[in-house]
Amino acid sequence: MKWIRAGKQKWLPCIEKPISKRMCAKAFSRLFFLMVYLALPIPCMAQDDLRLPETDAGVFDPREGPVRVEYRLLEDAEEVEVLVVDFRGQVVERLTFVELRAGDQGFEWSGRDENEEPLPDGRYRFEIRARFEDGRTEQGFVEVRIAVLPEERVMPPPEPLPREEPFYRIDGSISTFWRRNSEDPEDVDEDGEQRVWTRLVLKDEHHRAEGVFSMRRPYSRSASYEGSRAMAERRWDAGRIKGVFRQGLGNLEDPMKLFSDFRTERKKVGARLDHDFGRADVSLLGYATEGHVDSRERGGALRLGLDGPWDIRGGMTLTGRKAQLEEDVSREGDRAGAVDLAVPIFEGTKLQAEGVSTRDALGTRDRGWMAGVAHDSGNLRASAGYYDLGEDFSAPFADPVRRVQSDARGVVASMDLVHPKPFWVFKSLAVSARGFSLERHSSGETLQEGDTSLRLRLAESDTVLLRWLGREEGETRSSTLLFSGRHAWSETWSSTLQVNTTRTRSSETWRGRLDAAYRKEDRLLRIALERVRRVIETSPDSPYEETSVRVDARVAPFRAYVSVRRSRRGEDSAVNGFGRLAYEPEILHRYRLSAYVALGNRSAFETEKQVELGLELRF
Repeated sequence: MKWIRAGKQKWLPCIEKPISKRMCAKAFSRLFFLMVYLALPIPCMAQDDLRLPETDAGVFDPREGPVRVEYRLLEDAEEVEVLVVDFRGQVVERLTFVELRAGDQGFEWSGRDENEEPLPDGRYRFEIRARFEDGRTEQGFVEVRIAVLPEERVMPPPEPLPREEPFYRIDGSISTFWRRNSEDPEDVDEDGEQRVWTRLVLKDEHHRAEGVFSMRRPYSRSASYEGSRAMAERRWDAGRIKGVFRQGLGNLEDPMKLFSDFRTERKKVGARLDHDFGRADVSLLGYATEGHVDSRERGGALRLGLDGPWDIRGGMTLTGRKAQLEEDVSREGDRAGAVDLAVPIFEGTKLQAEGVSTRDALGTRDRGWMAGVAHDSGNLRASAGYYDLGEDFSAPFADPVRRVQSDARGVVASMDLVHPKPFWVFKSLAVSARGFSLERHSSGETLQEGDTSLRLRLAESDTVLLRWLGREEGETRSSTLLFSGRHAWSETWSSTLQVNTTRTRSSETWRGRLDAAYRKEDRLLRIALERVRRVIETSPDSPYEETSVRVDARVAPFRAYVSVRRSRRGEDSAVNGFGRLAYEPEILHRYRLSAYVALGNRSAFETEKQVELGLELRF
């Protein structure tokens, strides 16, 4: 994590002795932490089987490499979808992972667009949605901030030597595990599976190809290849052509996000062509997919962009799709067409407008339009506009206002401000705010949402994140308040405090987490205390309370963690314990072997007599 350094240390006048801003900031931050710790209750909650150890992934520079987000599953999940949402509430990327085992999971995000350029500085949110094998879905969010740090140089740098990269890269893993649970109600004493995951990347200046082979074979069932995918791309000076199998094709840029993304499907092929003719550029996409419910779908999109005088930008977009059920010969689909215009009025500020016409499967036509202003001056980005989506608006792939896709009209506004230089006792601060107030055409009900956050850096060792999210739709109301603070006691010791509460008309949940971590080279020790409390008016199991302690330790090549949870649901209470010990040596400076043994069950209300043995080779 990097921070912008600006200015020199200044001294504040004092009667007896001068006090530096750094000393004042440290005293202020520690007093603030103490007040929060004493004033806010530790109990809090979020999810049952999807746990987010960190709700703030910090600040990162995409040029320095990707950011990694960790989460934990207490039960096996059929699918985990991650939506990357920018400060305007629009989805910039979708990530999908299938057939994940219970345990610690994670993913990396590059913070770059399709042309491998860093995305604009600002706040981004990972909305993580997990679907478990019993059909339940749970979700949570993690925030991250992109900050591309300027490089100050006294003299021009020498021309860098070409970076030597191999034409190909192969990585992957082969794993297997065996599990025995003597308390299985169906007397299935043994379970386990084998997995193979291999990725091959071929890349040079104008070509890129990537293929992933994924095989999961449970001992008691046939093999599954759902995680396999492939992509091939060729670039030239004025464009590119791209083909995919089970991957997304990207976005078409237009103000309303009419064409947000071709979502990743289990069985899908598609192609995309982009070319710049100078004053005009064209994007053409097409795809074919087989859905999860015995259906077939075909679709495509065409985008034409035009550059006019005085930097005026215009465009036209056409999209359409057809769907057919396997047992029915009839087809149903919808299509949409849009025109858009962007007119700069002064440096960093432009006016935007777009009109859309749609037609659904029944032939019903409707219209939608938006008009607004957007400003981007580096440290300040802001936008405001008016949306009007008809009651029967049905543009394919539309993602205009936080996935409010029809039957709404009203105002939308957002602001993202970063102050990288010292301000009073703060080394830096960032403020983000986004919200909309809409009204339903059909019923007159209001739909409102507000999302604000404040990120502060105190002295050299303290960071604070405050966030509030509120939503109201008709009679449904919810609000979430989050506090996250981190203090670095030294180069090796740090502690983090997180508190958040979520309230609706019929429920209230609290979650608090306090941890301390020691990191030095290949050694790690982390102790986390978590308290959860949920009260639901209509549930017989209310209140639900959970207190847990988790200890993680790593001294290469060994890694271990132990967790103990005490849960109470209504009048019932139980204690659950889980432990895992792994041996992870590195072989030939490239391969890593992991052999582990685990006792207990992560998600059981009471500790079960379960043992699991696993072996994995990563390369």
